[in-house]
Amino acid sequence: MEPDWAAIEAAGLFADAPDRDERRELLAWLVSQGFTFDELVSAHARGDLIRAAGERHIRPGARAMTLAQLADRLDCDVAVVRRIWRSLGAVDPGPDVLVASEDDLDMVRIALSWAEIFGEDTVFALVRRIGALLERASEAMSAAAIGAAPDISTLVSGSEVVTAKAYEAIASLVPDIGRMLDLAFRHHIEGVRVLFEESGAGADGRPWLTLGVGFADLSGYTSTSLTLDLDELAALVGAFEARAAEVVAEHGGRVVKFVGDAALFVSSDPDALAEMATALVQTATGTTTLPARVGLTYGTVVARDGDFFGPAVNLAARLVDVAQQQSVVIDEGLRAALDPARWSSTALAPQSLRGIPEPVPVFGLRPA
Repeated sequence: MEPDWAAIEAAGLFADAPDRDERRELLAWLVSQGFTFDELVSAHARGDLIRAAGERHIRPGARAMTLAQLADRLDCDVAVVRRIWRSLGAVDPGPDVLVASEDDLDMVRIALSWAEIFGEDTVFALVRRIGALLERASEAMSAAAIGAAPDISTLVSGSEVVTAKAYEAIASLVPDIGRMLDLAFRHHIEGVRVLFEESGAGADGRPWLTLGVGFADLSGYTSTSLTLDLDELAALVGAFEARAAEVVAEHGGRVVKFVGDAALFVSSDPDALAEMATALVQTATGTTTLPARVGLTYGTVVARDGDFFGPAVNLAARLVDVAQQQSVVIDEGLRAALDPARWSSTALAPQSLRGIPEPVPVFGLRPA
């Protein structure tokens, strides 16, 4: 269908065009993709004309209602809706701005239903954590997209049409990403359930778990990072993260988080934890050009908001600081929990560790 160029001209859709012919080609392509005149005007007013075709894949039916209208549909206080919205990391321009879709009704409705099960405070903490995790995933995907399809920026392509088509092609992957997230999440739910059960979560009404905790980092990272450019530094950390995730998963553990060049991981099996650590220090050198070192502990921890806290976590973080490159240092708790037929430990000099008032007995670990 041929666009109504007179109406388009009158609506000011050429007003900000750096190249009139480019804008005309972009508008003609958008019309061929099924955009109506009103949709073009709305996208232009938001400054989203170039991204309009891609946004259809990301949030179909976006900006169909305000948060106030969404709250009315759910028979809920708009302040609660806005708090859920912000907790998930969504942009809240105000209660009376068109920002929500029909799908967003389900998103908020689900959070409200959780409040009946877990309580309001727990739900807000939970959705904040979900929002933070998805924000990191979105940033990672966006960085990958820029690397794979640099034309999604007009600064690179120099063309509105080229960028619009490149962005639409990348955005068309979003539904599949959502499906992958759903399926992978189910695996993680199953894995965490097993971890908690094996660690005694909830036994006798206690909110804590008994776990092996490991911290691994790259020895000499700080000094080496000063000599690398940003691409080399990203490759160094990325290689270590990939190897750590592979080794921990291979031995049935869970990576809790990566912090800079460090990885926090846990396992309900002390011997499996030791296997993860020895594999990391044996293989990390060839993978990343820097040797790894690991600190391990065994004790009680508290799980909260997708993270783990407690003395065992703090001690593991301190132990890695005193470990030599390509070595594993453990505490007394893990030493007592390990199978002596499989592991040999050597007493080292007691260590004065930051935040711990008395010197701590530590041991070097190696396979028997």
